[in-house]
Amino acid sequence: ENMGPLLYALARFVKPKCILEVGAGYTSLWLLQALCDNEHELERCNASVTADGYKVAGTEWVVGMTDTGVDGGGGGHKGGGGRHGGDSDCSSDGGGGGG
Repeated sequence: ENMGPLLYALARFVKPKCILEVGAGYTSLWLLQALCDNEHELERCNASVTADGYKVAGTEWVVGMTDTGVDGGGGGHKGGGGRHGGDSDCSSDGGGGGG
């Protein structure tokens, strides 16, 4: 009796495009509803993306490479003996804290 809602939740989480069910068909309606809900969710997301041009509240929500001015090489943060030494570019706020 609880297998239908469980499979519905699993199908909503995994979001498969198709499902093959073998059995008596008790959970078929639950799985069909999950596939329909997944399709409607995908349509809403695609419509939202095309309508606002990848923006949410005026801000881009697509994660991409941006130049933040912080060294992304990993040097200078671990043990102070990295590529840039103990004081890397991260202390550029004028606070003078570093090492």
